[in-house]
Order: sequence, then structure tokens, then C-alpha cells
Amino acid sequence: MEFDWDEANIEHIAAHDVEPEEAEAAFFGFRVPLKVRIVDGEQRQAFLGSVGERILLVAYTIRSNRVRVITAYNANPTHCRQYQKKRGR
Repeated sequence: MEFDWDEANIEHIAAHDVEPEEAEAAFFGFRVPLKVRIVDGEQRQAFLGSVGERILLVAYTIRSNRVRVITAYNANPTHCRQYQKKRGR
């Protein structure tokens, strides 16, 4: 899986205290899919995933066969409960 990073999306997730490596790692663990949305004709997907003890919400799209992270941030308490329930904890 190849990721598409540039200054814009790196700075955006950094504002949420998330590093690109954390967002990428969330793709390779247990994930809870969330809604798919169409924004400006582009399909955007989101999921809940964990990195260590941290649960992240990651939104992304696929561009030119690469994953472009749109945003990533700490999941809110409702999403954390949803993730834990689906994970069986």
C-alpha cells in the first residue's frame, strides 16, 4: 500500500497531533469502517483504527492508486466505545 503525503495533509494531521506514520499504521490493524461520502465528486472513506492505546479516526481517498489521508485525529468517546465494542473489548 502506497501513501500520498505532501505538506498540506502532513500539516493538517499535525494540527491534530497525529504523525503520518501513525495514520499509516492504523491501516494495518483492526479497523471499523465508517460512512463513505462523496466530496467534490471524490469518494472519501473513513474508519476507526488504533495505534498503540490511541484510537484514531482516519479519513482518506484513493488517488492514482495511492492512499491519500485527508484527516486523522483522536476518536471521540462515542467512536471509542464503538471501536471497543466491534473489537470485542
